[in-house]
Amino acid sequence: MRVEGTTKRVNLLAHSLAAAGRGDEAVRVLEEWLAEHADDGASWTTLGMLLHQKGRETEAMRAYESALDSAPDNPVVLNNLAWLYHQHGDARALATSRKAYDMAPERPEIVDTYGWILFREGRAAEGLSVMQQALVAAPRNPEIGLHVAEALHALGRDDEARPLLQRIRSDHPRSAWETQAAELLTRLR
Repeated sequence: MRVEGTTKRVNLLAHSLAAAGRGDEAVRVLEEWLAEHADDGASWTTLGMLLHQKGRETEAMRAYESALDSAPDNPVVLNNLAWLYHQHGDARALATSRKAYDMAPERPEIVDTYGWILFREGRAAEGLSVMQQALVAAPRNPEIGLHVAEALHALGRDDEARPLLQRIRSDHPRSAWETQAAELLTRLR
């Protein structure tokens, strides 16, 4: 499907297609647009997010990197890229997440990513401290809560992790969050 017009129109169409369950078509629309508008950071960002959602992580990383070529100071793109780098064992994860954190320390999801990567890189106490900042800003976010609980458990602070996990279970019944919280509760001492 060929789209004439502007970045805004192309991105609106792509989002509409994806929302309608036509994600592959949304990706094609963006790829065709970007073939002629390679400096369109917003469209690269949308493409990266769609590919990321579809589990096409290597392609999503390339799209996010292209987005940063046009707009290097986008903390959301940096955060998403850092997460993918981390999942793929790329050494750039920590520096990328730190850059996003420095740019947007008020965004709990960005703070959490930085803290989680610190934790996973063996800097557990520092990572926990950062993730606790995210939890203060978003106390009911189950992903942040699980990350904090995991770090507390790793540091032998199970008594602090337990109520957090119990709250996640009660706030998110019959969900993947409840399942993950229950599994971690079984590992506490």
